[in-house]
Amino acid sequence: MGFGVFRTILRRLAVSALLKLAVGPAWAKCELERAPLPVTVLGLRALLPAKINGQDAQFVVNSGAFFSTITAANADKFNLPLRR
Repeated sequence: MGFGVFRTILRRLAVSALLKLAVGPAWAKCELERAPLPVTVLGLRALLPAKINGQDAQFVVNSGAFFSTITAANADKFNLPLRR
């Protein structure tokens, strides 16, 4: 093992230890709770009911999405401003 690799491993261990020290106390107080969600499956899509500006809507549940989108027509329907 070369000195550069050894130094990289030490650096990663040091960062990991510092993160555990910084996050440890907050993590210890964290409690996990479950909240039921009324998900409906339609084909291969999981849909979740929601409200936008007081109007009923359905959202596709996608935990892997990088960002969310909405059509211009739906933005108009829900009185959402458009940025172009």
